[in-house]
Amino acid sequence: MQTRFWPHKAFSRHREMINQVQEAAFQGKVIEIVYYTMSRQELSKRKVRPYNVLFCNGAFYLLGFCHERQEVRMFAVSRIKMLHQTGEEFTLPAGGFNPDEFLRPSLLLFQGEPCRVRIWFAPEVAGYIEERIWHESQEMLREKDGSLIFAAEVAGLDEIQFWLRGCVLPASLCDICREVF
Repeated sequence: MQTRFWPHKAFSRHREMINQVQEAAFQGKVIEIVYYTMSRQELSKRKVRPYNVLFCNGAFYLLGFCHERQEVRMFAVSRIKMLHQTGEEFTLPAGGFNPDEFLRPSLLLFQGEPCRVRIWFAPEVAGYIEERIWHESQEMLREKDGSLIFAAEVAGLDEIQFWLRGCVLPASLCDICREVF
């Protein structure tokens, strides 16, 4: 059997960064990072308690408590430009940290305000959607014409837009999808 993970980032060049993050998480050491934020297109310095490293959708992510934002945040390891341990120690929150629970509202990885979505898919693409479990809250209804209505409670609309713009379907197929209110 052969397995392919496409698309994915060239994480071999980030192997040392991944190792440093994992080591800090294992040892309970606070790290300081310089991080490139894609949405703002800028670098920022962050102090983070690394809880977990996650591989999802072809990339590695650091899940940890960000001192600046005062909440658990997700950082793409490939966008960490510099990392060093501060020497400060930390312990996990009471009850530990469960990445599955943290990501439960997400369709993929995004965080945001929970919202209910309903999306109509044309018959030509309905099978692509129907063959997978995308979210634990999903509901799918096949219409008489072969189209599909996908409904779920997800973490914000940004993630749905990203999903539809090519993470799930090629752009040519997204053109024949429309949103139902």
